[in-house]
Amino acid sequence: MNWHSFMKHLHAIVLALILCKMHKYEAAPVGQNYVIIIDAGSSGSRMFVYTWQSKAESISGLEDVEILKNSQGKPVVQKRTPGLSSFADKLDEIPKYISSLLDVAVENIPTSALPNTPLFIMATAGMRLLSPTQQDMIWQTVRDHVKSHYRFDFKYSDAYTISGTEEGLFGWISVNYLLGRFRPVSKTKEIIKQPTDGMLDMGGASMQIAFEIESTENLPKELVSEFSVRGKWFSPEQNYKVYVTSYLGYGMNALRKRYEEFLLYLYIGRHGIQTKKLEIEDPCLLRGFNVQNDRVPHAPALNVPPEPTNETFTVTYKGTGNMTQCLKNVEPLLLLNNHCTPIPCAMNNVVQPQIDFNSLEFYGLSEFFYTLETLKMIPPVKYSYHEALSKAQEICNTNWDAYHADLRKEKPDLSEEKFESFVSFKKLICFKASYLLSALHKGLHFPENYEKLQPAHEINSTELQWSLGALLYKLNDERQIQKYSLTNLYKYIRSLIWSKHIKNTLRFYFV
Repeated sequence: MNWHSFMKHLHAIVLALILCKMHKYEAAPVGQNYVIIIDAGSSGSRMFVYTWQSKAESISGLEDVEILKNSQGKPVVQKRTPGLSSFADKLDEIPKYISSLLDVAVENIPTSALPNTPLFIMATAGMRLLSPTQQDMIWQTVRDHVKSHYRFDFKYSDAYTISGTEEGLFGWISVNYLLGRFRPVSKTKEIIKQPTDGMLDMGGASMQIAFEIESTENLPKELVSEFSVRGKWFSPEQNYKVYVTSYLGYGMNALRKRYEEFLLYLYIGRHGIQTKKLEIEDPCLLRGFNVQNDRVPHAPALNVPPEPTNETFTVTYKGTGNMTQCLKNVEPLLLLNNHCTPIPCAMNNVVQPQIDFNSLEFYGLSEFFYTLETLKMIPPVKYSYHEALSKAQEICNTNWDAYHADLRKEKPDLSEEKFESFVSFKKLICFKASYLLSALHKGLHFPENYEKLQPAHEINSTELQWSLGALLYKLNDERQIQKYSLTNLYKYIRSLIWSKHIKNTLRFYFV
């Protein structure tokens, strides 16, 4: 066989194989994708590895994304404390911290897939509370370490601080994706859009609320986000307008700090400054439980007398367990003065459109789940403000030693170390319940008879985190869709050309 004849046959064979495989590519999964997302929160970081199989018949990024499972069938998730933002003065400790998260991903993602696995490191409110200089120094350390030690598909711009609005929108997307709300009710020519649910999320440093709205009239543009779902059932796409507000400084830990500063402000206003070490009664702590912190007195609003001093005091807050007084102390921190027209305000004088509380369900994430779980108010138990308040009052009236003993009865098999870790999340329950109920029903104007709140840690066995929504948002972006489609097509053709069948064909012609 001469060279010309050989090349003619070879071209025909390769073309036939490619066309055959390309036909299969259009009708079936063409490759497994992996994405790593690190949620760098204020109190800790969580690393998630997500995976999905691209489908040529759909251009939607909302197809069967799930958390990767390891060889034991467990989700590939790694959590570390404290938050990344706490390393502002300890930059040299960041590489070890980041590696403790990423090494788990490397162990579970196929080696050949690592160069094509995108990595996103996104920080939230804890980082937003730092100065721009502090943020830049942390991010520079993170980016340099990842670039020099890992082979992921990672650009410097893939490690950044997201806005509160993005965090809220991503959480809303996660909830409604896992509930299947973005899929049409009918696959006929008439597309019926499903109603979506609202989302509430309270972390350590901020709180978010997000829900779909019909009209944006009289709403500030910065409070409205848009999200479009592309797919074969939506032509060309289905659009959603979402009201999103993020309350920076209203996360559970941040609010507790402001509350302690406010108690110190009130104490000095009544008693003056006599010593730098103080003991202050705290109705938001159980009797017999004390907390000591260094604090600077701070007033909650501008319409009160200014702080008497900016000096730091070492304060021991001594629990008295009085929830009625605790609620009164917390309320001024919500800044409920309503100066908004024509649409009324929620807490902190932020405009909030009317909510149809008769039909709209809200899913409560993070602290909404953890606090209500402690109050035994999670599904299948229906949420009730009055029941939650009653249970919180019962706990607040309990002596700390008795409550500690009750917790041990709940977890008799835990080691002492794990039990104390469990208890650490319960120590502030009186304060947490008071603030959460106040924020929900006074700050955000949820009526006291509202029962459609669904505290949730997971939906359909998938952990509920805004990181999933961030991935879906990126995948559903038109440029990302094109990137992944072309990348998968390229990888598939490349693997096809060097497949066993073609190697055998080449060997046949050369022998």
